[in-house]
Amino acid sequence: MTVEEVMETVRSDRSFYETSGGGLTISGGEPTVQYAFCQALLFAAKLEGIHTCLDTCGQVSTERLRELLPLVDLFHFDLKYWEPEGHRRWTGVDGALILRNLEMLVEAGARIHLRCPIVPGVNDSEAHAAFLAEWERRPEIELLERLPYHSIGNAKYEDLAMPVPAFEI
Repeated sequence: MTVEEVMETVRSDRSFYETSGGGLTISGGEPTVQYAFCQALLFAAKLEGIHTCLDTCGQVSTERLRELLPLVDLFHFDLKYWEPEGHRRWTGVDGALILRNLEMLVEAGARIHLRCPIVPGVNDSEAHAAFLAEWERRPEIELLERLPYHSIGNAKYEDLAMPVPAFEI
């Protein structure tokens, strides 16, 4: 879809956004992988006075994230794991850039809701809970959501003929 095609759909729900306080949320996977489209869509929404939310894992260059700051009213920011080795094991990256970007958003005064999927046997430990509690105590963090694990995404693995990860549930 083009930015204009997406905006046509967004505009059709404008009265709902105005009464609910909602707006456009860009999510993915990681929406900043399609950075130019993401930026253009956020810009188009802001031009029309529509509230914007970016749902990100933070694995994007700090420069690009900083460029998006004026276009985003609220960040939904995923925070998956507390230490580099485990973060790399479960996500493929050590998480250092993610934490730097989260700090940059905090310092810039961004509105942030941290979203933390809790996966049994992966990050349901006391150490991870303590890590989240540290973030939750920070006044700059508007909300911290601990999201329970669910298996809705398993169908995607099956569609791709990939083994479904086995987690304790």
